Amino acid sequence: MIKLIWLNITDNNLKLCIKYLLQNINYQELSQTQLLLPSLSKSIIVIDCNPNIYDFNFENDFILVHLNDKNYMDDISVYEQYNCKLVIRSYYMPTNNKKIIFIPIPSFWNTYKIKKTDLQKRKYIWSFCGHIEKKINLQYPHQHPLLLNMFLNQRYHILNNMLKIKCNRYFYDSSNVKIENFKYKEILSNTVFLPCLPSNYNNDTKRLYDALEFGCIPILLRKTVFQNYNYFEKLFDNDMPFIYVDNYDNIEQVIRDLVKTNLEKKREILINKWIEYKQILIKNITNHIINL
Repeated sequence: MIKLIWLNITDNNLKLCIKYLLQNINYQELSQTQLLLPSLSKSIIVIDCNPNIYDFNFENDFILVHLNDKNYMDDISVYEQYNCKLVIRSYYMPTNNKKIIFIPIPSFWNTYKIKKTDLQKRKYIWSFCGHIEKKINLQYPHQHPLLLNMFLNQRYHILNNMLKIKCNRYFYDSSNVKIENFKYKEILSNTVFLPCLPSNYNNDTKRLYDALEFGCIPILLRKTVFQNYNYFEKLFDNDMPFIYVDNYDNIEQVIRDLVKTNLEKKREILINKWIEYKQILIKNITNHIINL
């Protein structure tokens, strides 16, 4: 039987998401330390980041689940080991490595039934709960202060333009005090549009998957100063009918135009595509593991 091993994974929601993806796999869950890894045959090893801090120098085959390399700074040489048979990772990156399966960022996307509250009954045209400030981390050479400054200006610009829209909205800066989970879920359940601001470096963001699970309509940036390509088209193989903007200069008009359309139909198509995507992803991962 395959062994499922958590290495320094304490977030229960992360665990639920991985178990959701492995729902068709017969495995034995273990609380293991890296010292015992060499004695295990055919295992699925789940790590958060920095695979280089673990000792993978053993002969038994394994599958690596790598969850938090959002800045693309982790040493991923372990991917090339002959006995690393499959890599399942969040945060898409251009690569020719055929053994990698990319997954969305684990979030609420398996733990709740999708909220399909009528959009007309929702209180807020848009909402945002998150950090406004982003700190420069000099350990990342690609986060040059000038580039990061452009990125921060982009975030401020987006939010300033959103705040100009005269409508019911919910805006919460959690830079100092994090919003409670129950409150966040309540806000999402009452939101029509969710602007999905990119994270510190990566265009991918948990807000997208929160939006999908809570029945909001996400609005995504097509490109960022750090990723000059449509990240989400690559991750989802150009198969999700997302709403993209090149910038937020005319976001008020974009939302006004969208409100005039059949939003319920747009949301239904999007949610059905999301459900279908997750089912295909589970099947793909299952087939890869079974056929190893």
